[in-house]
Amino acid sequence: MPIHSRHKASLRVRSSKLIKRLDDEQKLADWQRKMIQLGQDERVLNLIDRLEDDPALVAAAEKNPRKLLKNHGVVLPRGLKLTVSGGSVNIHVGASIGGHSGEAGYTTGRGFYLEVDGVDYCK
Repeated sequence: MPIHSRHKASLRVRSSKLIKRLDDEQKLADWQRKMIQLGQDERVLNLIDRLEDDPALVAAAEKNPRKLLKNHGVVLPRGLKLTVSGGSVNIHVGASIGGHSGEAGYTTGRGFYLEVDGVDYCK
């Protein structure tokens, strides 16, 4: 049997593992791009500014954050939620993608953050 025939099966297995890893890395990069775009969305930034400055709006957001988002034309990606309590604004999403763990969001005290595997890319 020629040597290349013995390695075809091994190459197929290794190739499929590499392709899966590349696909996972692409999914992670796509998720990071979505989070960055969210942090650059003028509607989101304007809403955060208003929440930081308007106690009445904060009270409304505490009662019904989805309605507040809708009224301001903000659509959050799936899995992302807005919570407002005690005058603090918190937007947070966690993700597990291909063996990586990611977190992104905004808090009143911290500002924007984007972490992957414990590394904060916004510092």
